[in-house]
Amino acid sequence: MSTPLPSAAMLAEMAECAYRLGIVFGAEAERAETHERRMEAYHLFDRCFFAVRVSIALQLRLKRTPLALGPAAGPMPGQPRAGRDHRSSPPNGRLPPAPGYACSPTHDAGAGTRRDQ
Repeated sequence: MSTPLPSAAMLAEMAECAYRLGIVFGAEAERAETHERRMEAYHLFDRCFFAVRVSIALQLRLKRTPLALGPAAGPMPGQPRAGRDHRSSPPNGRLPPAPGYACSPTHDAGAGTRRDQ
């Protein structure tokens, strides 16, 4: 039985497979003699191209996300850190408004008005 691959390696293998299939379907679409076969091959090529684009985006995200490194990278966002005082959170559980926005005291639905407009 083989050892499981890390997610980044599996993703790279799937991207390579989708790339190879896309090249084949693209060439088949160019050689097709009927419009129906050309469209069928084009749609297969398009799906492979989409898979390659998504896998590249996911690979880039894995590289920049410390969570991809595993538990040694630290707690997940939103999880409390060990030794942190949880009473320091805002009393209403909300974050303060973003700079440049003023919250309306009469409407507390989280919507604000832009000050610089």
